[in-house]
Amino acid sequence: FNKKEFVFTESIFPRATPYHNLNSEMKNRPGHPNGGNIPGQNSLFPCEMLRKSRKFYMMNGRVYILLALLLLAWGCSSRNTPSATPVVDSLRAVPDQESWASTILITREGRQVAKVWAGHIQYFKDKEETLLEDSIHVDFYDAEGNHNSVLTAREGVVYNATNNLEARGNVVVVSDSGVVLKTDVLRWDNKRQKIISDVPVLFTTATDTIIGDAFISDPDLKNYEIKNPRGYSRRRIPLKKTTPEAP
Repeated sequence: FNKKEFVFTESIFPRATPYHNLNSEMKNRPGHPNGGNIPGQNSLFPCEMLRKSRKFYMMNGRVYILLALLLLAWGCSSRNTPSATPVVDSLRAVPDQESWASTILITREGRQVAKVWAGHIQYFKDKEETLLEDSIHVDFYDAEGNHNSVLTAREGVVYNATNNLEARGNVVVVSDSGVVLKTDVLRWDNKRQKIISDVPVLFTTATDTIIGDAFISDPDLKNYEIKNPRGYSRRRIPLKKTTPEAP
C-alpha cells in the first residue's frame, strides 16, 4: 500500500498523522515501545506486526487444539483402563475353598435341617462365611427329617459360626402344602428354627393374599406372624340371618 496515505486513527494517537511526521509524534509519547523510531527502522511496521500477531495466535491456537486432543485421549484411556482398587479387593477376597454347582448341609445338634445348593460357592475361613452365588436352592426338613418347604433366591450367605442363612434377591419360599412367601431378603435363624424377613413380604395361601412389613414363621409356613397385614381373602364366611326382635 502507499505509505503516504497510511494514517493512524485517533484511538492510537491524538490526531491523524502522516507517516513522515510519525517520528516526531512518537518522541512525544513517553514510554512508547518504538522509542521514537520511525516504523520500519528498528521496529515493526503495522502490517508486519499484524501478520506476526496472526501467526502468533494461529500457533497458539494449534497448541491449544493439540493440548485439548491430548487431554481427550488421556481421559478416554483412563476411562477404559481399570482402576487398581478392584484388583486389590479381588486379591483380598480370594476364597479358601471354591466350588461350582455344589451342595452344603446345615445342621443343628447333629440333625440335618437344610440342604443348600448353589451355582457358585466360596468359603472364607477368616470371615467365617460361605458365599452363595448364581442362584440358590434350599430344602428345609422338620425334626423327623421330613421335607417341608423349598427356598429359591438369587444369592445368599451362610454364617459358619451359627449356621444361619441369609437369602437375597427374588426370594421365594414354597411349602409342601402350597403356601407361598415372596420377599427380597430372608434369614434362616438356625437356633430358633425360624425364617425371618424384616422387609415387605407377600404371603399367599389358597384363600388369602396378605402383604406385610415383616414376617416370621416356621419353615413349613404354618405358624406365622405378619407385621401390619393387609390384603384380601377368598374365604366364604357364612352369614347367619337374624330376626329382629319385636318392640
